[in-house]
Amino acid sequence: MRPALGLTGVFLLVMAATSSADHAAKVHSVANEGFLIDNEPRIHVHPAGAGIVRSIGNLGIKGKLMLPSQLRPLLAVGLILMCTPTFAQTNEPSPSTWIDIEETALTLVEQEKFDEALALVEQLAPKLQDRGFEVSDLTLNILFEAGRTEEALTVWEKGLDEGYFYFVIPRSDTFDGVRRDERFRKLVARNNRLREMAQRESKPTYQVIKPASFSPDSSYPLVMIIHGGNQSIVKAMERWDPTAIGDDVIIAYVQSGWRADTKGYRWNLGGVDIYSLPTAQDEVIGLYREIVEKYPVDTSQVTLAGFSQGGNLALVMAAEGTIPARGFIAGCPAIRTPLSLETARAAAARGLRGTIFVGADDWTAAPAETTAANFEQAGNPLNHIVAEGKGHEFPDNFDEMLRESIKQIYQ
Repeated sequence: MRPALGLTGVFLLVMAATSSADHAAKVHSVANEGFLIDNEPRIHVHPAGAGIVRSIGNLGIKGKLMLPSQLRPLLAVGLILMCTPTFAQTNEPSPSTWIDIEETALTLVEQEKFDEALALVEQLAPKLQDRGFEVSDLTLNILFEAGRTEEALTVWEKGLDEGYFYFVIPRSDTFDGVRRDERFRKLVARNNRLREMAQRESKPTYQVIKPASFSPDSSYPLVMIIHGGNQSIVKAMERWDPTAIGDDVIIAYVQSGWRADTKGYRWNLGGVDIYSLPTAQDEVIGLYREIVEKYPVDTSQVTLAGFSQGGNLALVMAAEGTIPARGFIAGCPAIRTPLSLETARAAAARGLRGTIFVGADDWTAAPAETTAANFEQAGNPLNHIVAEGKGHEFPDNFDEMLRESIKQIYQ
């Protein structure tokens, strides 16, 4: 093992600076692959949290050149490595983006290495820009999982003081040991008040990316990306890279109006059961109609795609014909009951094509397997991908898998 010197940080800084020059084209294209960015929706929070209002993607629209979100962590890590050589004194690659940090920390939590997870977050994550809430939320989750309740409640209270609110289900097993605690109850009440304040101004929205060759006189396939629970357009764009989807389609990232936490949204908080979908489907249908009314979409060439809650919606709405989709891509679809053989046969009759990907260790693997078997029995086999050693998460080769899935739908 040898210490990583400041040269590593310099390299990352150069990479970030070089990449930021390419980002100037994002006003008119995404990653120089020929995309036009439309809309500039914003995520709104209550006045107490006004400091964390954030433009979706910070894509530098309206002529402002800004370092894109995916490059900011690179820049920050470069600075950290220059100033903190001890951090890099390991043979393992250091996490370089917020997604990497979060996944690394959660993996450590699964291994019950709570102190290591906290050390990672405390040392690296605070240096990243615009991640104050994410750092607080992740720290809170680690502390609760570690059974360090008093510390967790202190972090929660501090977050509430800063205007953050969190996705909390008091009946969850996580809170068995603290549910009757008076301090916990007061924090739940404060948390709910902040969420309700944010909810008043929240509504479904979307972000559209058009091909560089876009013409209002032509029509284009539509790929609609539906975020997962406690996610957002911002997070969906980080995962579902438009350059992997293609440069000859309209891409629409849609977002629920139901607030889960300071930066996240859920699709089905309209009902008592968080897995009930009518409200969620109404939101997605409403956004779909807005998009096809505003943009020249070929409605015979629609693909629905999403992960977890979003995967559920993509799979169910495409299979049942709620939206007339040509295909779907459903990642770890959060379905409790597999789609029936009857539904699969009706979808097969319409020529529906699709991909389901799951982690072998995820709870969604079993219903996904039955659903795939029903589609195969109906004479319309799906592209069913099972990632060994993975749970409720994206596969390592997701961009490649996404390209192939899109190709199979539109070939």
